[in-house]
Amino acid sequence: MSTNVAEPQKDDTKNGGAPQVIEEVGSYNTEYRETIIGRDAVWQALQHTPQRPVGTRHILYLWGPAGCGKSYLLQRFFESMMDWEGEVIFTDGLMDNQYEMSGSRHGQHGWPRIMMQVEAVKDKERLLWIVDNYDAVQDLWPVISGVRRAGGCVILAGRQSPRRLWPGEQSGQIVSHRLTDFDMDTARQLCAQLDVHDPAVVEEAIAISRGRPRLLCMMMDSIKLVAEAWPGDSAVACGVMTGGMTSFLLEQVCHPGSQRMAWRAGQGNDKDVDALIAVSSMTPIFNRHLLAEVLGHQAVAASWDALTAMPFVDAYQGGYYGMPAMVRERVRRAAQASRPWMWEQWTRKLAAYHLHQALHKQATTSEEFWDRIMPLIRMKVGKPLFDRSDEFTWSWGRLADLPPASYDSAQVSYTQAEVLTAFHQDGTAAGYVVIDRRSHDQLLIIHDLQVPDHDGLMEQTVFGALLRIFPPQGKVLWTVRETSPAMSQVLNHLGFGLPMNPKNATPSRMLDLATMGYHAWLADILRAPVAPPPEHPIPAIQEALQLLSSEPDLERTVLAEYWRQVGVPDQLRAWFLDALTSADLGAHIGGKTLLALYYLDKQGTHEELAERLHLSRATYFRNHRAALERLAQALFE
Repeated sequence: MSTNVAEPQKDDTKNGGAPQVIEEVGSYNTEYRETIIGRDAVWQALQHTPQRPVGTRHILYLWGPAGCGKSYLLQRFFESMMDWEGEVIFTDGLMDNQYEMSGSRHGQHGWPRIMMQVEAVKDKERLLWIVDNYDAVQDLWPVISGVRRAGGCVILAGRQSPRRLWPGEQSGQIVSHRLTDFDMDTARQLCAQLDVHDPAVVEEAIAISRGRPRLLCMMMDSIKLVAEAWPGDSAVACGVMTGGMTSFLLEQVCHPGSQRMAWRAGQGNDKDVDALIAVSSMTPIFNRHLLAEVLGHQAVAASWDALTAMPFVDAYQGGYYGMPAMVRERVRRAAQASRPWMWEQWTRKLAAYHLHQALHKQATTSEEFWDRIMPLIRMKVGKPLFDRSDEFTWSWGRLADLPPASYDSAQVSYTQAEVLTAFHQDGTAAGYVVIDRRSHDQLLIIHDLQVPDHDGLMEQTVFGALLRIFPPQGKVLWTVRETSPAMSQVLNHLGFGLPMNPKNATPSRMLDLATMGYHAWLADILRAPVAPPPEHPIPAIQEALQLLSSEPDLERTVLAEYWRQVGVPDQLRAWFLDALTSADLGAHIGGKTLLALYYLDKQGTHEELAERLHLSRATYFRNHRAALERLAQALFE
């Protein structure tokens, strides 16, 4: 991506403060150009700034988000100036380090030493002062400004915008360059330079990093480390390079240098901040209060700063934060896969919170409310019904205005019918729904729903876009000619009645919100997946514990029969293990530890374990039973 370079602002030392045109002078050092991918304009500006005639030098300010490459550019520029005839001082506002370059390099001097060295340069016209992370040392501005007025050259870098740092007349001394994230082509070029060429790996890394150079470099280094440490056909390498790539890359972004091969979403040494990251991915926008309602004030207080410092978390006004859609979707899917039981607990709390807030503000029909609850509507644990809407763009139109060949199924002839079409990112239609809104009698009629190849997930996505326009005091009539079994289940979950006149060619189904009550309907569609628990829950749990090490045997248990009614395939073991490690099963010595020692680790008989744990047999069996009962409550509530 070409760098967005701000035009030079006015120089208040010339022409009475009038704007000046700054011409490029001289040539610039190309030795480092091969390592400055995507930042050629900024590199030229760095090289040209010290070459400008005394009296025309401005303060050059590079700014952008964390990880966009500001520090890398300044360090490479510092190295490129080793042969400059003047004095060069490098200051890091975060590290309190300073390097003086006049044939030698020194560090760890602190601010008094920096000030002394700057003042010691008699001929300020021969001084080049580089200050990284200027945001942390804004109190140096009077000294920096004085150096510039004395003819010295100053280059700064920081995260905040120049308008925020230097409002008013002082901005006339600054020429700023904003460093933005790389576009796809530039990011691919960087990955190739780092010797990672697998297209699937590169595309996933770019999506997670958002094209931010430091994150890309970090992930590429981690991938190469895996490739060097384990053979390509090893279980670790195969696991990372296939289904575990997203989780592996997320772990490297969340915890740079981590030796774990997968992000644990709230398990392990960094459980507090990982839990905050996971819950943050469940909503387009969040604040501290929302996370505290889900995770508790103590957990949020402990890791809030770490969460908001994450490179994929964006800050908005009013104390709100959010993740980009592409990153949020990947974090959400990784968390759902590794923490299915905990994910369901978070979903219930989040749904209750959003519904309570919307009822209090009387905003249950707002776009903001629906954006937040759509990912929380589910028929099965860990499987939202409408979780793909961010992948498409949407457009309303009139059926009568569309060309005859726009759609394959022109079953409706109503000239006033409306069409909502979903488009892929390349502009091709992904599906459409035809509706009729009769506001005078609060009736919404759904006439037709078409997607290519009868894609059930796409059907759900297109239909889900209509939920936010359901009339709160009216009715919704489904009259689509052919209803797939999957869509029938969705209609059942949303409260549509049984087909009226089922013998007709087009049997219709009705959702009567006027009778049901809109708020009651919202609570109903946000309900947790439920099914009758096993007739004998404790023996069912004991059976699953004993067979947990064998996936095929676990799938034949009574617990598996229950799971097939409430959960998605292939997640039974993850769900059960997550509940075992995450649910409150009592005191440490009498809860999950006791169950793990007996059922999972097989450390001995009940009697032997009681003796090893220094418990009476009565206490041991009481604690054992209590732990099983708590686990049953956690699983079947």
